[in-house]
Amino acid sequence: MAVNTFKTGMVKIEGTQLAGLKNGTLTITHNTESGMVIGNAWESYVILHGQWEVSLECDYDPDDTVQGALRTDFAAGGSGLLQTAVSMYTASSSASTYFSGSAVITGCTLTRAVGAVDKLSVTLAGNGALSYTA
Repeated sequence: MAVNTFKTGMVKIEGTQLAGLKNGTLTITHNTESGMVIGNAWESYVILHGQWEVSLECDYDPDDTVQGALRTDFAAGGSGLLQTAVSMYTASSSASTYFSGSAVITGCTLTRAVGAVDKLSVTLAGNGALSYTA
């Protein structure tokens, strides 16, 4: 279930705003297992665990430090993939409503095409709990 698609929001990685954000989606899922016992009239579930993922697309800016760090960290692999502070704000003008957590970079695609705006797409998988501040 997609919880939030950012239209005017912002994303910060390690406390610095990502430039050129065009769209981003935060997806939260909770895995369950049936706890149904023969003879029960209604299905019941046991919650196993939750997970979250962020997909971001932005206009590529080779001078943006956040975009550069994400590209470099992804290419280096290893411990560089872990981002300890990922914050997704629901409105660019409000610094008080946001989701945040630690994440691992799982994908990074730079698209360069003749006659079109260059794009950078990044996916991050949550590394632990996601918090929400209202």
